[in-house]
Amino acid sequence: YNEVQHRAICAIQCAVSKCSLASQDDEWYCLEVKLLRPGTIPPSSKIVAHDMGILYSKYAKVVWWYFEVFFPSVHTDRSPC
Repeated sequence: YNEVQHRAICAIQCAVSKCSLASQDDEWYCLEVKLLRPGTIPPSSKIVAHDMGILYSKYAKVVWWYFEVFFPSVHTDRSPC
């Protein structure tokens, strides 16, 4: 078990599934995590929201670079962050 990987998976799962971050605090989800790995505390919705903010801000730079390199006519001079 790796807490960082668990947090990343939770953030990606919420984004891909378009589900509310409140699902992280769901009683049944918490019970499922504890059943699969006793003693594990799932990340709260606040932690996942923070992690998603970091992921999106870092990924914005990759998207910016992609358009700058492959579509220079679309690229503007404004910084992504």
